[in-house]
Amino acid sequence: MSRRRWIGLAFWLFVVLALFWQLGSRALNEPDEGRAAAIAREMQTQGSWWMPRLYDHAHVNKPPLLYWLLRAAYGLGGTSEWSARLPAALSALATLALTAALARRMRGAGSGLRAAALLLACPLFFAQARVLDYNMVLTAWVTLAFWAVWAWREEGRPHQRALFYLALSLAFLTKGPVGPLLVVMGCLLYRWFPVAEAPWRALWSWPWALGSLAVALTWHVSLALAHPELWSFFLSQELAGRVLTQQHGRSEHLLFYAAILPLSM
Repeated sequence: MSRRRWIGLAFWLFVVLALFWQLGSRALNEPDEGRAAAIAREMQTQGSWWMPRLYDHAHVNKPPLLYWLLRAAYGLGGTSEWSARLPAALSALATLALTAALARRMRGAGSGLRAAALLLACPLFFAQARVLDYNMVLTAWVTLAFWAVWAWREEGRPHQRALFYLALSLAFLTKGPVGPLLVVMGCLLYRWFPVAEAPWRALWSWPWALGSLAVALTWHVSLALAHPELWSFFLSQELAGRVLTQQHGRSEHLLFYAAILPLSM
């Protein structure tokens, strides 16, 4: 085995150790970790995959994909802090692997491990990788979408475009429109400010777009058809309310992000 392969193997073993060692040693943080873990636990107890509940009350403020992953993790490892944080840790591992793969495509074979190492060294990324939260799962889907865009640009294989649209659907099912919006913004910036001389294959496909939209919206539409009052909740409070108003307490000034992002990296 070559020296580069030994270094790569050692690095990924270190990554697995860093992400998974003592993952369940801390009690769940309140309220966010405890709430998500409890919702998935009630899904498991009641034998339901479709309606998230907290203390036997419907809780549809967020799409269900994280709860589905948590319930699956409980089935594999039992109901514990370690199982509850497993989806985030696995998502972080996938994000690192996709980042390395994307860097190799963009900058050559020697760039993959460096890119993954830099990402793992970011304090906010490492912290989110070991916390039960929506954000790391969302990050994995967004990174998959960007990898698929670049791979499609280079090779044009049908499965690469399919992965792009699937990633958009899964990002929506994790945290709503913010995931697809981030991907679309990135693609538009790439088109406006190209960083490589290469042909841009047509990414848009009506069949794939409609299929992706159907996957993303099936849960919301099916619940709203069964409970008509949810139409107003999904559209006015969760969509318009989060984007256009401060009713959900998202009032941080832009300078807040200008300060926190350098510290987080």
